[in-house]
Amino acid sequence: MSYSTHSLQIVPEQGVNHVTGIHRLYLFCNRKGQPYTGNGFRSIWQRKMRSAIEAGVLKERFREHDIRAKAASDITKDHAEELLGHHDGRITDKHYRRKLKIMLPVR
Repeated sequence: MSYSTHSLQIVPEQGVNHVTGIHRLYLFCNRKGQPYTGNGFRSIWQRKMRSAIEAGVLKERFREHDIRAKAASDITKDHAEELLGHHDGRITDKHYRRKLKIMLPVR
């Protein structure tokens, strides 16, 4: 299965527009479809992280950028390169593919 960047952009827009009638261009946005300010987003992110850790939902904090790396690590390398828009697979490998390789014992 292959996904183009264009189709990945259109599908969420159609779903959001259908439900709310608001055209959103951002992954994290307010109720009006506008992006949060940097400080506003950090404040919300930190508050949600703290709550999730205190509730036992999370064991440790992660950054919003880690979500991108997680997605790229859970699919094939070719698919990850396509979704992330990388023409050079070395960028995908170096910065986004974070799964550890399973090593067998020498014996």
